[in-house]
Order: sequence, then structure tokens, then C-alpha cells
Amino acid sequence: MSTVRRTPRILRWKRNTGSLLYVVGNEGQEVRIHDSDVSNSCHRIDFHGPRIVDADLDREEKHVVLLTLDATVRVLDCDSGEELARLRYERVGTPLLRGRPRRCAAGSGNSVYFATDQGHVAFWDWRADQIHALPSYCSAAHPLQLQMFEVLPVKETLFLSTNEGGGCWKEKVIATQVARHQSSVDSCCFTRAGMLASFCRKLGTLTWASTDLKASDTVVDADIREILAIGEGWRGNELVVGDLQGRVWAIQPGDISKRNRGQGPAVAFSEAVESLFTDRDNEVVACGKSGKVRRIPLFSGLQAEILVAPPGYREQQSMVRAGAQGAFWSLFCERVEGASQTVLELVIGRGREIRVLTTPQYVTDISVNDGGDTICLAGRSVKVFQYAGGELVERYSRDVAAHKVVFVGSALLAVALSSEPWLEVWQLSDGLPTVGAQFAPSPITALCAQRNIVAAGLGSGELLVLELRGSAEGK
Repeated sequence: MSTVRRTPRILRWKRNTGSLLYVVGNEGQEVRIHDSDVSNSCHRIDFHGPRIVDADLDREEKHVVLLTLDATVRVLDCDSGEELARLRYERVGTPLLRGRPRRCAAGSGNSVYFATDQGHVAFWDWRADQIHALPSYCSAAHPLQLQMFEVLPVKETLFLSTNEGGGCWKEKVIATQVARHQSSVDSCCFTRAGMLASFCRKLGTLTWASTDLKASDTVVDADIREILAIGEGWRGNELVVGDLQGRVWAIQPGDISKRNRGQGPAVAFSEAVESLFTDRDNEVVACGKSGKVRRIPLFSGLQAEILVAPPGYREQQSMVRAGAQGAFWSLFCERVEGASQTVLELVIGRGREIRVLTTPQYVTDISVNDGGDTICLAGRSVKVFQYAGGELVERYSRDVAAHKVVFVGSALLAVALSSEPWLEVWQLSDGLPTVGAQFAPSPITALCAQRNIVAAGLGSGELLVLELRGSAEGK
């Protein structure tokens, strides 16, 4: 039996071979590899570089991976101690990786994984010198304690756990970012055909882009400076829009003269249009700033149907489809005895308004799932409610300030934090744990999602698109 006279700082046991790797010393550091099958067999590698934060041995036991305090990942030859590859991850332009080094793990062949204290996780093929970002496990604004960080020997998959949960980080997040507007993005949404539409009111630009942002079509027109709300149309890449003059119209990529299918826009209100969505064939449900809601036959010239006509003035914040045809959730502020309160109502037909929530807290955003029965409200905290049997029941909450939220499929929520430039992905479970995060280089001004794609419009005019592929499996 061999003994270690210097206290190990890092300890890794390779279950497939029984070998033990550990690091001793602070200034004169040594990496030692102990073979449990051979008595008193201990191979030593002297390392005179920066302090080693973490280390691992690859499956073939040919290479040692070191993660050092200078934000560098190194690969050494086990026999000679020669440095074979080096990655200074904070100097990489794409993907953006920042933070103090935390953990590393070696797989088979050329595979290396590492993580930082800002939540960034990456895969590095050190022979090909290729690096890919994986879902972040937290953000700098809301750090988590990283616990397990191991490559599973059978599936060659990274298993990661924190103090909030764990799972397999087996697919990368593909983040695409490119300038599409020269000023802040006011709103964005996906079309039925899957293109990402966004507009900048200041410059009068409306853009349709593929989700990889390689193909795009931009319309520039003075009328676009009037737009306040956009939503998906009925076919292809058609959009419906509402503007400051109370008009509602449809628009396709290409020639703006063909807007509204060659007809004039419908005048819905004598005030600005706040929100809208498509309903039955060629009908739009739109609400004005004061809370009036109408169903508008957009191309027939028929008169609009009044759905909601509040007796007094209220400040309408949003209106979102509630799944069933014609039903919608209405979020607005009203004043009662001099005090302001936020109200959430379910409207299921003309004159059928069900008030389900009244709160003194200001709500910055609302998102509703595809079924229309799960609602998320963002503000000083984020709360997720379930509507069933005529009652609104709180299911999950997290005491984190957010200004934009959107559901991503049935199990995830994308959240734009209020205090930090981060877009986080939370799981819909107790505590709303973070399962991924992406740094945003400028403030997030718009947010939307379709299936596993999340898109954010930024104050810089750029669009940030994230594709979530199998991330956080098993959480």
C-alpha cells in the first residue's frame, strides 16, 4: 500500500481502469497517477504553470487535462508531460466564454469539457481545435454551485449537477447573432412558415429572417414607423400588424404595395392598437390602449364586432390568445380609489369576462402556453399559474426580477432578467431551476419562441437566436 505525504488538492478516480489521479502542491505542483493494479506504482508529472483548478485523465489514460487559474485548458502527454494543446477560452471570439475556471472532464480520444463560474459550459476537440458552447448551467446574476462534472463512460455524455438539479448536457446550444436593424428591436414573432419577423419603429424597418439569420427580406416604409404590434398571419410568412392610428393590416415579405392583400387597412380604433392575434379565417382580434377589444374581418369590409368595451379608462398592457377559438387573456392596469392595480381577465366571448387575478404588483410581461391554460407573469418575481375549473392556481414561482418571458414548448420557460444582460432557460418544475443561460451583449427588448427556437431582439438592433437541442435531459 502506498501513502501520499503531501495532501492532494484534486482527486479523480477512473472507474473503468481503477486508476487514481490527484494533484499535490501549490507552487511546485505535481500531477500523480496511481495504478491500483500495480503495487506502489505512481507516475509523476511536474507542472510549473499557474495553479491547477481541476484535472482529469482521459479514458485511454494517454492524456491529462488541466484547467488552470489563468482561464486556460491544457492537454499533457501522460508519459512525457509534454504539453500537446492549449486553449485560452476567454480569448476565443465565438462562442463567448467568460468566467473563472471551475471544472473540467476528459472523455475518450480528443474530447474535453470544461465549465466556468459564470455558468458557461463548452466542448473542445483539442486535436481539431474546435470548440462548441453547451447550455449554461447558471448565469452570473444567479450563480449555482457546480457539483458533479463527469463524462459518462458508456454514452460519452457529460453529466452535470448543481445544488438545484442535474442532467445530461449532451447537445449544444446553437446561438446565432447578427445585426438586422440599425436601432433597437421593438418586437419580434415567428410566422407560420417558421421565419423570424422583427421590426424597428424608429427607422421604419420590418425584417423577415430565417432562424439561422442567413436569409432575410427587409421592408422599409414610413408606415412601419407607426406599427406598435405584430403577430403571425394565416398563411406562409404573412404578418398582421396594428399601428398608432388604430389601423390593422396584413403584410408579406416583398412589395409593400401588396399589403393587406391589395386592400386598404381596417380602421379598428380611434386610438393605438396595443395587441392583436389572428382568430378565425381572415379575422383579427385586436385591443386598443384603453382596453377596447374588437374582432375585425380584415378583408371583407364587414363591420368589426365589439368584444370588450370597458366603462372607464384603463391602461391595456397585453392580450394573448387563450387556446380556444376566440378566447383570450387580457392584462391591464386600473386605478381604484387612487391606487393602481394589475388585473388579469379571461375573455371567452362578448360580455363574458372572468376576472381571475388582481394584484398591486406591476407586471412587465405575460406569456401563455399553446393550450391557453398555463400563464406566466413576470415582474419583481416570476410566477406560473394553472387555470382549471374556473380558478387560477399558482404552480411555480421564483423570486427573480424579469422583464420578458415566453414559454418554450411544454416544459421550459425563456426569461430575460431585469438586472443582468442574460437570457435564461428555466424548467417548469418546483423552484423554476435554471437549465441554460446565454449572455446578451445588449439589453433584450423583445422575446419570442417557436418549438425549440428562442429569439431575442436587442437594443443594439441585433437578433439573438438560440436553438435548444436536447439540453438538460433528465432534469
